[in-house]
Amino acid sequence: MNRILNNRAFTLVELMIVIAIIGGLMVALITPISNAAEAARGARCKNNLRNLAQAALNYASAGKYHHLPCAGSYDYAVPDLKRKVMYREQGAWVGWTGRPKGDQISPGSGAKTANCFAESQKMSVHDPAFQSISNGVLYSLVGGDIKVYGCDAHKKVCKEFGKTALRSYVMNPYFGWARSGNNKPNSERRVSLTALSRHGDASKLLLFAEMPCYKPGSRETDVKTSESASDGVLQTKIVDSLYSTSSGSEEYIGFNHTSGRRNSGHVAFADGHVDAVVEPTTATEKDLQDITRAFCNGLEIEQRLQKRMR
Repeated sequence: MNRILNNRAFTLVELMIVIAIIGGLMVALITPISNAAEAARGARCKNNLRNLAQAALNYASAGKYHHLPCAGSYDYAVPDLKRKVMYREQGAWVGWTGRPKGDQISPGSGAKTANCFAESQKMSVHDPAFQSISNGVLYSLVGGDIKVYGCDAHKKVCKEFGKTALRSYVMNPYFGWARSGNNKPNSERRVSLTALSRHGDASKLLLFAEMPCYKPGSRETDVKTSESASDGVLQTKIVDSLYSTSSGSEEYIGFNHTSGRRNSGHVAFADGHVDAVVEPTTATEKDLQDITRAFCNGLEIEQRLQKRMR
């Protein structure tokens, strides 16, 4: 008995329907996975800032004068036994690199900026960027863990520019750098834990923030690689000091993460808590500079910006 075989093939329309269904399933799977990965990066970044803030507070608690760490290294004059004026480095949360040890005849002898970028993509403990972190006063207080200093989102974007970022955070110049002007004596420039209340509400005074890797109001990548932009000090205007910045050098905090459809960043405050801050809609560079200035001086953000950050 002959059997008639019905070898019916799929039509083009049927194939297109199957491909469309598979594509839809892939999108449905990829979106939650991508969101989960971003949430994990944000959680690690927030935890890093919390660890740095707690290390800064522990450093202040253990010190004789309860001074918080400096935002940037600087030299101050000290007389030696021969009554000569020598210069000693005041350590910061990240230190200078390439500076000889001990007292110096002239300030800043051999000092280099604490750059956040490694010299090569193969990180080494001998790299100046690593040494700036390990020479900082907080390194031992975070267990010598270099990962605490880096945000995955920031490092990912830097890699697109061929840069290996070992550090993704900056410190408010208000602390030990700009508060009373750079030419003031050491004691006038430091902020102590016991005197924080005199400087306003500690829960509104920024301690650490993310470095930006996107242009304001967009997800267009923009990594600043200059020496001044990649150091450990957030350049902004401080109200009660002689320290000032030009409009061209004033910096702003980063909003390197996404929360739903909004861009967000993380900020650690002087009381130790960390908040996620939403970038204003249609943000401009000036908007972000205004927000940064308010945070760094412990002031309220302008209402016009608050409405766009909800």
